[in-house]
Amino acid sequence: MKEKIFLGILIIILSAVSLSAEGPEDEKDEEEQSSIYFLFHPIGFIDCMAEFEYTGIPLLEGTETVFGLNLTGGWVSRNYFLDISDAYILPGTSGFNSEDAEFKKIYLDWQLGIRQGFFWNERIGENLLEGFIYYNGCYEYNINDPQRPQQYFFNYSGSAEADGQFQTSVEFGGAYNDVSINDHSVKEGIEALLQLDCGPDFLNRSADYYHLNTEIKVYIPIIDIEPERGFNLFNIYLAERFKLGYANGDYVPVNVRYDNRADIRGVERERFNTKFTVTNNLELRINFPALFLPALMPGFLVYFDSAFYFEEAGYQGFLISTGAGLYLDIFGFFQVGVRLDYLINDFKMDGKKLTFPGLMFQFQF
Repeated sequence: MKEKIFLGILIIILSAVSLSAEGPEDEKDEEEQSSIYFLFHPIGFIDCMAEFEYTGIPLLEGTETVFGLNLTGGWVSRNYFLDISDAYILPGTSGFNSEDAEFKKIYLDWQLGIRQGFFWNERIGENLLEGFIYYNGCYEYNINDPQRPQQYFFNYSGSAEADGQFQTSVEFGGAYNDVSINDHSVKEGIEALLQLDCGPDFLNRSADYYHLNTEIKVYIPIIDIEPERGFNLFNIYLAERFKLGYANGDYVPVNVRYDNRADIRGVERERFNTKFTVTNNLELRINFPALFLPALMPGFLVYFDSAFYFEEAGYQGFLISTGAGLYLDIFGFFQVGVRLDYLINDFKMDGKKLTFPGLMFQFQF
């Protein structure tokens, strides 16, 4: 627990430093804006991301062309819920041990490519509609705990990844962006994403898959008291996210299945990293007066999540959860706090529906 608290504080500091260094775009004249962009920030307890972008060579007049490289890496813990016969482990399964479901890995992911705008959004000063193509890759080293010889991940029958993974893919798609965020971290507008990630066998040793993903986000302001003030007094807004994913192929790696999971709170999400998932997240965010800095705001959230997952006729279903939490909002970007989760129509692996207290270290959608 002490380690998690320490790492949470470290995440706050690094997020604040990196985002402060980026600086607000609207305070610069267009001529003064740099064509080189760099951002470093943590994305978990012991993993982080570095983003490099260059925008100095526009290929279409009146839009932005972005050449980018993203590097993500670190040490993470994952859960795996298939037994040695590739059967899903369900709540109440005899002999289940949560420590055997957990495994750890060291990883490095990279993404190299280009985003090209087609229409410009004057309201937010970014591309309204853009297309992209990326070359993706990852290296993973999975850590087999000798004290846990029954770890599910290292004993399941399709163990092509047990010793590690080197994987590459080509990703392309399009994005729509009309979301603004004001000085009080209130978001407003709509954004959408459609992407296809293809990792054919001729690019990989132990992967042959495609992953289609679409996502729509909607933000609706309700109240923002004195929005012209630098420090927030009080605001409320709704955040809605809809996701649909389909992953299939001769061999879909565990990390791709994880990205395709039913992304709802209050349950072990790795249990639902199936071929087809649909997720809806609805969240009411209430931000109170800022503390010390305009971008540090305590807040309260209430959420309602629902999802559908399908792997095969014997493993499919609906999930519904709800909850509430107190958090510290950092730059409208990251939240740290405590949350209560309640799984309405299913059970966690420990046979319970309620999770409290649950530490919350998350990036807002």
